[in-house]
Amino acid sequence: MRALVGLVVFGVSVARAEPLDLVKELQAIGGKVKPTPIPKLGSLRAATCTVVSKADAAALKKQVQTWIDHEHPDEKVLHETESSVDISIGCKDPSGYVAVAVGEDRQGTKKDSFALRRNYILKVFGDKIVAVDESRTDATMNWMEWADEGHLSITGQLDVDGDGALDLIIDHYEHEGGSPMGTDNLVVEYANGKTATLGAVHDMSDVGLVGDTLLMRGIDKEQVLELSCASLKPAGPGPCPGSLAHARARAQLIARFTNMTKDDLPDRDELVDDLAALGVKPKPGLLAAAPETPPVLRATRHVHAWADHADLAHRADDPEGRSYLAGLQAKLGDAACAQTKLTPAEEAAAAAWVKKQDEKAVNVSIDASACGPYMWAAWSAPTGDGKMREVMLSRDGKTRILGFTWEVMGPQGPPSVHEEQFFMHGDKLVGVLIGAQNLWIVVDGKVVATSHGEIRFYTAGNGASAPSRDIIDDSGALWHATPTGREKLDPALVRDHEQRRKAIDLVNGDASRAPAYLAALELLGADPKLVAECKALPKTE
Repeated sequence: MRALVGLVVFGVSVARAEPLDLVKELQAIGGKVKPTPIPKLGSLRAATCTVVSKADAAALKKQVQTWIDHEHPDEKVLHETESSVDISIGCKDPSGYVAVAVGEDRQGTKKDSFALRRNYILKVFGDKIVAVDESRTDATMNWMEWADEGHLSITGQLDVDGDGALDLIIDHYEHEGGSPMGTDNLVVEYANGKTATLGAVHDMSDVGLVGDTLLMRGIDKEQVLELSCASLKPAGPGPCPGSLAHARARAQLIARFTNMTKDDLPDRDELVDDLAALGVKPKPGLLAAAPETPPVLRATRHVHAWADHADLAHRADDPEGRSYLAGLQAKLGDAACAQTKLTPAEEAAAAAWVKKQDEKAVNVSIDASACGPYMWAAWSAPTGDGKMREVMLSRDGKTRILGFTWEVMGPQGPPSVHEEQFFMHGDKLVGVLIGAQNLWIVVDGKVVATSHGEIRFYTAGNGASAPSRDIIDDSGALWHATPTGREKLDPALVRDHEQRRKAIDLVNGDASRAPAYLAALELLGADPKLVAECKALPKTE
């Protein structure tokens, strides 16, 4: 029973309830409310995909290891830990191949060579093996703070895009040695060779199908349920369906209430919404105990809810921006190009080129360019100068096209830091490369234009939207890369879109009665009542 405090009024004793302890009240609610059950997840393995026998699986493991040795003749496998070699066999696809995921610690046979881990997703067609995905991470014997402990695994084999052929769902797991959690990034490798991102969660605990939706379930750093969804018909990422989104929001609210502190108390409007979402009727005095909601915060929430409904919120996935860039690219006469993976001979040529520059080079990284007859090589000197060298080479390993150095941050930096985009302009392949605040435009194996400064690829959306292939933002000025160099972009091509983007940036910030903010709402088609609410906000100093 709540304690009572006596109050004397004109000689009469009146009982008064002690003020509510809002923190304890919300913690109690969090402890009583039950989370929404997540439906049982269906299998990501198609019924037409048959299990491989134990004898065939054992033979496949030997075949795969022999293939890796053949692909990397200057390396040997290491057996320093129990997980030095990890091979998992998928099922047999109706088209005849068996999917295999393998991670193997290896080290060069030459003196002072470094250990690494090679990770592959393979399709084994009888005697033929095709690599469909690969990565390089740190050898397990070096797993400690700052180490890259990532790997690849097969999560599913089913027809994602509805073309009748089975596709591979692959987990790109990333974990830094000192981090308390890792990240699972699911991608689909379609039977036609194209890929698409499906979603990501921290420390995935479960993955499967709910109807036509792929659901990833994980736990974030606050031990709160994470859900990531991707609609598989049609293929492509998308928001979680209503029931799953509700389950996620409810789990997050329960965790917040259960762990409530005085520094995290909701304001009154927020508490009304939160209790309604949990289906809890507030007891007398509970809402009054919450701090009053400031008018600016209330208006900001209303605007953000409208922007989210109108698909104007800042999101990593930006279909409007992608569509705009594709249209702009077509107007400029540019088209996409295809990447070609490096052959073992090309990798060897790049390694030989690096060796000529520095006999004792360490941390060597070799990768194919995004398109065209080029490849990248990066390495550091054993002298400990804290710098990485990075160069772009012709695929025969004979011609250095460009290069730069950069400072390594922390005990171990990324293997490379360059950014690149390639496109076709008529019959010419144009490469746009950025590294260490330098810009290079490459055509026919030669640099046709350079610049230095605050350079980035132009993005037509908001947040983490995809970059343009052919437009560069050089210290605020927009340039179009061409086969002969670069030319200033006609401002008329982007004026309307840029005006709209600035308006979107404004409405995703705090609400205001400022003329520019009100004009942004009107430009984007906000309801007049919403504009009027912002116009009536109090003046700010």
